Amino acid sequence: SLAASDVYKRQFKGLPLQVFLDWVGIPERAITVNFYAIDDYTVSLPLNSIDDYEYYIVHAADGRIFSDYLGERDRGPFAIVIDVDDLSIEESRMIDYQMIWWLNLITFEQ
Repeated sequence: SLAASDVYKRQFKGLPLQVFLDWVGIPERAITVNFYAIDDYTVSLPLNSIDDYEYYIVHAADGRIFSDYLGERDRGPFAIVIDVDDLSIEESRMIDYQMIWWLNLITFEQ
């Protein structure tokens, strides 16, 4: 378990994304991972860029599990966040689009 903060200093709980992807199994020829949200927002990341930042798949924020209080602002049931604590404000804004809330599907592409 971990605690990673976003730009609003919320405390998240989950796993490093690479640990999660290794656990589910990355297809041998995959080069991209796609994340889909309930609201149709999509984020696609090259697998070789996952180590560029500290990505996490999270299920709770500020001590509350997302599924216990699902709502438009609550960001659950799962989310992909990036630990931006050690990044400049400018850099964190540049990668903000890579965070995805209401995550409900993950696929891989060749």
